[in-house]
Amino acid sequence: MEPGVPLSSQSLISDCVLTCNHQKQIYVIPAKRLEKSKTQTKEEPLPTTVEQRLIALKEELTKENGSSLKILQCLRDIKKNLLELRNLLWDLSIHDLILTLKNCMALEYTFKTQIEHENQSATSPNVQLKVARQDVIRLSTENLEIILSLLPPKNGYNFFEVLMSKFGPESYSYLNMFQDSTLRKGYASQGVKLDDLLQLVVTSIQKAKFSLLLGETKAIAHRHIPFTSFAATAGRLLDSIFVFLMDTIRNPIEGLDVIKVYEALIETAQATPFKRLDTSIFEKLLHFVFTAANQVPQEYFLPLLDVMVVGHWCDETFNDRERIEYKNFAVAYCNEILQAWLSRLKKAEYEDLEMETKIAALAIAVLKSFAKHWFQDFLTDSLDCMGVVNEILSVSDTIEIASVRHGLAMKMSPKVIDSSLAKCITVIVDGYTFIKIMTESLGDFLKHNDPDLEYVDKFLRIWYQAPPNFAAKSIEVTCAVVDCFAAINESLFAQLDNCRRLFCIVSILGYARDQSDVIRTKAGRCIAHFLDFKSLVEIDQQFLMDCLDVIDQCLLSSDMNCRATYSWAIGNLCDSLAKYYYNVCTRSLNWTTYTRIYRLSYRIAKGSIKIRYNGHRALGALVKWTPNEFMKEKELRDHIHNIARWNASHALGNIVRKEEVWHEFHTDISGLVFDAFIRGLTKSENLKERSHCIKGIIAVQSRAEFSTYYVCIWQVMLDAYNSIPHTKVPFPYGLVDKYQEEVVHGILHLASVMILSDLSESGELKNVLLGNHDMLKVSVRPAFQQSSKPEYEDTAKACRINMEKIYHNLDHRVASDTKTFICSVFLDEVRCQKNEVCFDGTTDNQFLII
Repeated sequence: MEPGVPLSSQSLISDCVLTCNHQKQIYVIPAKRLEKSKTQTKEEPLPTTVEQRLIALKEELTKENGSSLKILQCLRDIKKNLLELRNLLWDLSIHDLILTLKNCMALEYTFKTQIEHENQSATSPNVQLKVARQDVIRLSTENLEIILSLLPPKNGYNFFEVLMSKFGPESYSYLNMFQDSTLRKGYASQGVKLDDLLQLVVTSIQKAKFSLLLGETKAIAHRHIPFTSFAATAGRLLDSIFVFLMDTIRNPIEGLDVIKVYEALIETAQATPFKRLDTSIFEKLLHFVFTAANQVPQEYFLPLLDVMVVGHWCDETFNDRERIEYKNFAVAYCNEILQAWLSRLKKAEYEDLEMETKIAALAIAVLKSFAKHWFQDFLTDSLDCMGVVNEILSVSDTIEIASVRHGLAMKMSPKVIDSSLAKCITVIVDGYTFIKIMTESLGDFLKHNDPDLEYVDKFLRIWYQAPPNFAAKSIEVTCAVVDCFAAINESLFAQLDNCRRLFCIVSILGYARDQSDVIRTKAGRCIAHFLDFKSLVEIDQQFLMDCLDVIDQCLLSSDMNCRATYSWAIGNLCDSLAKYYYNVCTRSLNWTTYTRIYRLSYRIAKGSIKIRYNGHRALGALVKWTPNEFMKEKELRDHIHNIARWNASHALGNIVRKEEVWHEFHTDISGLVFDAFIRGLTKSENLKERSHCIKGIIAVQSRAEFSTYYVCIWQVMLDAYNSIPHTKVPFPYGLVDKYQEEVVHGILHLASVMILSDLSESGELKNVLLGNHDMLKVSVRPAFQQSSKPEYEDTAKACRINMEKIYHNLDHRVASDTKTFICSVFLDEVRCQKNEVCFDGTTDNQFLII
């Protein structure tokens, strides 16, 4: 394909194309250079050839009788050279190029009718000149699009600012192309479409989103953002765009498709960080929403309402009065649409059903946003909205029948009927998704607020009626129903009566036996979620047994996702046993049940790598729960040995923490356990697994239990502090600091069990510690001053007491370097020099800290 040939939006190729949701034409770089772009991503400056043509172009523009044909040739050459690039480095020359291209589109010469100095020998000079000038505008626009496509997202705002700003009296803002009636008439006479010019505005806003919304992150969601020059400039430009678009909707411009204006308004609202800008922009948009509801088509007005609810700014930009006023307006508007849609279905009015269905789906999307983002304000209206949605679900069979019947009546093809039916099913799925979001939001609300029992009762009554009303005929709808159950958290589950609890449990267990692997997978996630509920697990042991039956059955599935989900569920089941039935054996949880759970977990632990971890987690939790009366069973002893043979840090840590098991099997498995911990700390790239290894080492309570592994573990722990694994994806913020804090905790524990002979002149440990003196001093000493967890403080105290004892028992004549090391890392150097360190460890913290 030749450079500059437009592609459909389905033909996007890497980052080198100009991406746009609503764009009709997309220009790509040549195919040969696409292959290079996979390995080369360096940004390139504007080529010398482009700069030379830019100089020539500017000279021609400044002439009183500039030649359109010469300008046209310059623009063609610039386009040709730009298409040879892959990425563009932003600099002042690009700034100058954009300004010049704007001038090409707006200068008066474009609309002259004189043909002096041009095409004197042509048969139809006026026609040729008109075509040349039309091409100037087209090529100027295309060059701007190509420049924007070559810029990285971080420079998208630079392009947007230069395009939309006016730099001096002889410069133009891009909006002047639409606002100046003379320019518009000129474009019309040259056959230039204003829609194509407006599309560049939309595309530049999309590219500028990266910078505009940079501050609108979760990390600063509740932080005041200072007013900056960036906010002032961006606010002024976006304000001008909003005003132009809203005025154009009220007073349409001839030649500009109003549908394009609606789409541009939505894109601009989605990219605008109202919280960072002048709030007058928001007030203008809010006023427009209140006054233009009947003027803007519903399919465009509803997304605008949704943007205003979902926006990164809604909580702080609205004042209380505006928020309530807007909520009442939007909810009433959506409910009216849904009621009208339902009324038409009940009257069997199936004409234009597809568009009406699309609008109904958009109305439900707005209600979902209210439930998710404004739940506390939405409380008073939420029950009415749920009632409307529940009514939609109750006539879901009618929706499907209506869709098919209308398609047959209009003699549509099967593909068109299927498309219409899919849209109807989408509305049903959206309805259940709304109920799911309402359920999640209410559960979160109940965590931090006293429940309004009357409201909760009404909510549950509506919720209870919704899922059974639909005899699911599609997997999508059934999955949406299961998600409604999974949205129940423990706070909301505690409000359910026994009958409703039983309904939830029976429903989910039923879905877990469905023939579809997709539905069974969804149900498995829900079961794993329910197994974390203390109020359910402690009271209903039969629920645990039923879950075990389902897990046993679904682990035989051929679908890997299904097996992975139920392996996670059995891991949660074993965690619940360890948490709520520690060392307790009941009538249901007997030896037979134990062996059954063990065999299932063992099967998972030997299975695919995708599910193996959950098997190890289940076996480790099972060891922690094991009642003392089971300790002599042969199968349990085999179970312990099997775990010790695997590099399963979490499970091994539970073996060490279970004193009865550790003491019983210490001689047989200690070597396997310590080898696994060492292997995990040195070779694993997973910080979570390393953390489990450290916790397992800390669980070893005495020096004798480390045996000959003590020095080796010291060396591994010291290396682990600085050897952060290299991964393709960066670790989440703070995770490395947390990991290093755990390593220091492990070092303090090793020091707390140290004995005097470990520091003898012939001992290996002395050389290991002295070789890491500087690192230990920097990392360990702060642990005596501050720690994030109480157990860290206890370990630091035990370490200090033990090192004081060792310090006093060392012979300073032969171990002066060792005593100096202990003082500088673990004790107070000044006090040590004065020989004032207390032997009994009763010294105040301030006494020991420099």
